[in-house]
This record gives sequence, C-alpha cells and structure tokens, in this order.
Amino acid sequence: AIRMERKLELAMEGQRWFDLTRWGGQYMATTLSEYVDFEKNFITKFASSAKLDAAKTMFPLPDGQIQTMGNDENGNPYLVQPDPWK
Repeated sequence: AIRMERKLELAMEGQRWFDLTRWGGQYMATTLSEYVDFEKNFITKFASSAKLDAAKTMFPLPDGQIQTMGNDENGNPYLVQPDPWK
C-alpha cells in the first residue's frame, strides 16, 4: 500500500527515480522492466530497449570522495567502488 501511494504521489513530481532507488536495486530493476514490457506494446522505441541491470541502479561513488576519505589505520580504504562500476 505504501509503495502504491508513493508511486501515485511522486509520478508527476519528477521524484519517482529517486524513490525507486530507495527501495533497492532489485525492486527498481523489476519495476522498470515491467514498465518497458507494457509500453513496448504501444511505443515502438521500447520494443528494442535493453533492461536495466539491478547492480547498475545505483550511481558510482565519485573518485574524489573515495580519495578524500582515505584509508584506515590498517591501510584499507574507507570507501570502495562497487564491483559493477570498477
């Protein structure tokens, strides 16, 4: 019920993408896949569109931020770029 309410409230406010990212990568990828599957029956450009990989739904960490955070006392970095973005 909460997800449906947020979907209706945020759809026309330009906040839907950010709301989907808060629910997680797999939910976002599934929702976008369902949308594309529905729309390809009516909009031709969706017929050949690629699906969004769940691992790529989050933006990569900025390199400057990784460098700014530095390393801990053992030499391990505080921030590590996620595998899909390496």
